[in-house]
Amino acid sequence: MAAANAPTADVAGVWTGSAGTGGMSVPVTMTLNQNGSSVAGNISVGGRPDLSGGVKGSVQGELLELALERVTLGELMVKQDTITGEVSGGLPVNLQRSK
Repeated sequence: MAAANAPTADVAGVWTGSAGTGGMSVPVTMTLNQNGSSVAGNISVGGRPDLSGGVKGSVQGELLELALERVTLGELMVKQDTITGEVSGGLPVNLQRSK
C-alpha cells in the first residue's frame, strides 16, 4: 500500500478520457476541487447517467477514492496528470488532466 503513503496527490482540475475497453469505450469528463485530502466535483460518463453526477471523496497519497450519492465509484490511482483504475462493475478508466 505504498501508494497511500506517498505525498498527497494534487487532483484538482478538469480530467478527460475514457472508460471501457475496445469498442465499448465511452467518454469521461471529471472536474475536481480539492481541499487538503478532501475532494468534490462532478463526473460525466457518456451514456451512463447512473455513473454521472456529483462526486465526493478523498485522496491519500496516490490513492483517490470517489463516490456518487448512491454509488461508490472505486479506488483510482493518481500519477501526476493521469488517473487510472476501475470503477463500479469493473469498468476500466483512463483520464488525463486537461491543461
